[in-house]
Amino acid sequence: MKKILVFIFIFILTLCCLNVLDTHATQAAENSYLRIEGKNRVLTSVQVSKRGWPNGLEDNEKAVIIARSDIPADALSAASLSGVKNIPILLVNPNYDSISSEVIGEIKRLGATKAYVLGSEKALSTRTIEYYLKYYGNVEIQRIAGTTRFETAEKINEVAGTSTKTKAILVNGDTIVDALSAASEAAINKTPIYLTKKDRLPVQLPNTVKEVIIYGSENVVSKEIISQLTKQNKRVTRVEGPDRYSTNVAALKASNIDFKNTILVRGTSVSQTNEEYPDAVTASGLANKLHARVVLTPPDNTNKTIKNYLSANRLPTYVLGASITLSNDVLQGYGYDALVTKSILSKESISQGQLPLVNVHMGTYYKDVISKLGDPNEIYGDNSSTPRMTYYYDSNSITVSFHDAEKLSRISINQKRIRLTEADLIEALGKWDRSRYDDDFPSAHYVGYYMGDYRLGAIIDTDSKKVTNLTMYLPGSYESFVYDTDFYNGESY
Repeated sequence: MKKILVFIFIFILTLCCLNVLDTHATQAAENSYLRIEGKNRVLTSVQVSKRGWPNGLEDNEKAVIIARSDIPADALSAASLSGVKNIPILLVNPNYDSISSEVIGEIKRLGATKAYVLGSEKALSTRTIEYYLKYYGNVEIQRIAGTTRFETAEKINEVAGTSTKTKAILVNGDTIVDALSAASEAAINKTPIYLTKKDRLPVQLPNTVKEVIIYGSENVVSKEIISQLTKQNKRVTRVEGPDRYSTNVAALKASNIDFKNTILVRGTSVSQTNEEYPDAVTASGLANKLHARVVLTPPDNTNKTIKNYLSANRLPTYVLGASITLSNDVLQGYGYDALVTKSILSKESISQGQLPLVNVHMGTYYKDVISKLGDPNEIYGDNSSTPRMTYYYDSNSITVSFHDAEKLSRISINQKRIRLTEADLIEALGKWDRSRYDDDFPSAHYVGYYMGDYRLGAIIDTDSKKVTNLTMYLPGSYESFVYDTDFYNGESY
């Protein structure tokens, strides 16, 4: 009987431990995110396409949407087209006399045979855009254009087949930002987006439309518009908040979609003179693929309304664009692990070959690193006797390296992503095993930890006492020379 009771006790204890481990794993997953970025807005659109369609286009009509990278109206109006056709939006610079080779390469990787070009020849020239798409991308061209952005939006809905829907979304076509809040609804539920002036409807909505949802306050879409629509026997509701972020949350809460993921995008223009949302305009296709809510955020401060909304229902998160356009401090403010702090730095994870923020372990094959982290911003390879490939991520704040170009052998995080002091480091990991100074860099204090089969090096600024670099590496590697020599436990070695 006693043996049975002991067995039961051990069994229950094991289940409790497993539950605790599972809870920690779930919390870690909830607080993590994946940033999708390229070196510029055009290349970010390519990375979004790769993340959403890793195995190429899946539907019978193998097409892509081509939109200009500066003026967002056409790309935002194409949300329902992207959802109906299950295709990505790729951006091109209208001021260049060619299309980026990366965009052409992505069209070929996807297996596209057709391109929907949005806007008139004035917006995207036939001589440049169509020529490169036909002769280098080898795709058929279908241009969708009106004389104005309002007519172009109307024609996009006709091509998508969403003009026959009984429900439509209406947003201001000049300020355009509220169309970002409509991206998920339009792409996932295949609801057409129409553009309007503040006080006047430039195009008539189809007779089939019986219900109109206006996104935005009376400051952007006036009561006069509601009056015009009501006279056409259309039922009108307004989704609004005191600002664009509150409107965004109100729109997502009003949706009947069971969201599975979050896509965070910058909610302010990157231009001081024009409305430009280059990373956000490509979100609709990815939102359809991931069944994701597109959430707007200020780029450099945490918004309380957005924070409360995200905290109430944390979902796997994707961030569009580089940290220079949507900062890591903002993400940290929303509760994501965007910065290395003492609360997420642990001996256990390091001894298992993993640094915080980097969702791969030491020894991972390079192909698996790309599948988890995405394509790097840059790749550097040296031709030394021991070949090393280094991938740069998040504006070069994170680097991963491969000896022999196969297995991950080094992970490094620089000060852009670290919020640690020397005291924090000691509190989290204890006193270091090795320590040294360098006459060539008098403000740098190099310290090293032995963590199981791995080594962890840190650089501490001697003036501020802030940690400026964390690097995980293998014993016997080049980094061992940097961190493991000269001094031991603070004494000459």
